[in-house]
Amino acid sequence: MENIAANSAELKEIVDAYGISVPTVLVFRKGVVDSFRGSLHHSREIAAYILEDSKPSIALLRTLDEIKATLRDSSSAVVIGFFREDEIDLGQTADSEADDINFSDNWLQYQTSADTLRGQMRFYTATSKQLLESFSIQEQDLPAIYLFSEESEGLARYSGPLVDTALTDWLLRHVSPAMDELSLSSPASQQYATHFFSSKKTKFILCLPGSADDVSNDDAVSTWTRFAQKYRGKAIFSYMFTANPIVDVIDYFEVDVKKDLPCIVAHHPGHDHRYKSWPLRGQHLHRDSYRFVDGVLTGRIPKIARSEAIPKTQRLMVHKVVGKNVQEVVSHPHKDVVLAVYASHQPASKGLLPLLEMLAKAVQSESRIQIVKLDASLNDLPSSWGVKNYPALLWFPAKDKPYEGTGGGLADDVEEGDDEEEDNDNRPSPVPRPRAYWDAGYSLVEMVTFVTRESSFEKSTLRIATSEQLSTLQQDEDVYRQKCDEEDRYERRNEGRDVYEDERVDYVLGEVVFDGKRWHVLAVGVLAVWAALTTLLLLLSASSSTSKKVKRQ
Repeated sequence: MENIAANSAELKEIVDAYGISVPTVLVFRKGVVDSFRGSLHHSREIAAYILEDSKPSIALLRTLDEIKATLRDSSSAVVIGFFREDEIDLGQTADSEADDINFSDNWLQYQTSADTLRGQMRFYTATSKQLLESFSIQEQDLPAIYLFSEESEGLARYSGPLVDTALTDWLLRHVSPAMDELSLSSPASQQYATHFFSSKKTKFILCLPGSADDVSNDDAVSTWTRFAQKYRGKAIFSYMFTANPIVDVIDYFEVDVKKDLPCIVAHHPGHDHRYKSWPLRGQHLHRDSYRFVDGVLTGRIPKIARSEAIPKTQRLMVHKVVGKNVQEVVSHPHKDVVLAVYASHQPASKGLLPLLEMLAKAVQSESRIQIVKLDASLNDLPSSWGVKNYPALLWFPAKDKPYEGTGGGLADDVEEGDDEEEDNDNRPSPVPRPRAYWDAGYSLVEMVTFVTRESSFEKSTLRIATSEQLSTLQQDEDVYRQKCDEEDRYERRNEGRDVYEDERVDYVLGEVVFDGKRWHVLAVGVLAVWAALTTLLLLLSASSSTSKKVKRQ
């Protein structure tokens, strides 16, 4: 053990090389650096970590009772390697000099894997003949590696080659990671992050402001540890500090580090569903965390909707809505709303879009009726709407609004002691409930008839196109189809190009240079030539004026 003054000029190169932030406790083992990820304000916790970490990576089990006790009492996965007694040497290390190695290469590979996964699972070895007989292992079958974990539902035997990388990968695939901090600050942290994100279980990440050194985060981490134990086997848990974040996690869950923290994010890998909690309040951290975690696992918390960016401008009469604003638009209390759900890659959907434009034209004088569309291939809809085939029309009449109830709210039950009432700000907004469109068809006349008949307003007050006007509109179908094709080309003009973070750079290199028609490029070129000629003329004029003055003098 060594106490080092990190601000020493002599150590600046080492501090910079390892990206060390102070204060911290680092462990150097065989060239690999790991760090203590607990609270530096608790000396007992640091001492316990050092005592535990100084033990060998592999312990010897001598009797069947010791194995039973180990499997019963261990809170993490257990790996047991059966070897011949002359193959092992628990006093040796995996980086010993080749001339001094007096044990098998199999043992070397096993010990390297144990060192690699240290802290994530416990490694043991057994050599006695009685234990071999208890597990029905023949001597010619040695070495034999067994894993005991909740996922394996008993003892699972490793059947691959005894190479440390292959064994490590197999173990990581079959064991859920214990709770720890998510970061990329060290090789051990990177391995833990890989293990965590490769798991097929539902994942919960507690996002906290500041760093592990902040005393204000201690209670949150302690509470989160209890949750990891309570829901063990159902989900896996981790936590992350904004002082040392994984940027991809922040971006993927759209976490605003200035407004949303502290919060919990979750991911269901089977369906690729994302969830994000409301900002957690310190005095109700335990209660709110429980409601969110339990709500995600029981399906009462709605997922984050997949969504395009909200359009800044609308080029056609049928306005485009996206996952972020579709519920707000269709919930307008004073409007009947027709929502067309389509898939941009389907021919049937493309055939409906010109008819929608004609429908919007037919009702353009009636401000109480709105026609909107949503591309379901790029945006999520509430599952309660039951849209399975495209295209589909959904009807949201004003007479059904405002909508009541919650569309997948918070858990109704809380643990004992959490009997405070929930603030309304933490409840999700009611999910609109659409009415089904009739089965008459998607022609212009049929859609206009449906809107007129099902409207929330008196038919005599509706300002909708007459039969003669509809006939005129139908004659212009090719014109509207051409407009929709042009809009589709415009929407897809930048597909496949890189997107730049700076909006100005993205506009110049994307909207201008990458645009399919490239008319922007021509305009910029003409402007550049005009500027060059103007500059040249001004220079010539100035030179001529100077020459005349010289001659007069």
